Amino acid sequence: MNGKVLESREDKLLIHFVDDKNICLEVNVPALRANDDVTLGLRPEHVAHVFNGGDITLDLSLDEVESLGDCTNIYAKLFDQLDFRVRLQGQQDLTGTDRLTLYIAPQDILLFDSCGNAIVADTGKTAKPH
Repeated sequence: MNGKVLESREDKLLIHFVDDKNICLEVNVPALRANDDVTLGLRPEHVAHVFNGGDITLDLSLDEVESLGDCTNIYAKLFDQLDFRVRLQGQQDLTGTDRLTLYIAPQDILLFDSCGNAIVADTGKTAKPH
């Protein structure tokens, strides 16, 4: 997901990434400044169907659900705009719905600069949805 840094302080990084969606990470990233372009990376194995305190909410509109023996593949649009695929363990009954909410821990969000280089943050702090 492409985003833009709205605010970068010693204890906080606020990123705008689509429509009115912002993420506030409580990390120190001295390499980033306001208006810098970033890419947010989400690894499918870090996305969960169960909320843990402090997780970021991912709202999906479902395009296709593929039930396999030990897992369910989901093809969707994240925030109704971005193509998103995820594999959930087990059989997920999504009959009769076209929406799904998944979650990711903020510390599992990867950051990349405009050249595609990984950005390493001070991970001594936590993160929270904004």
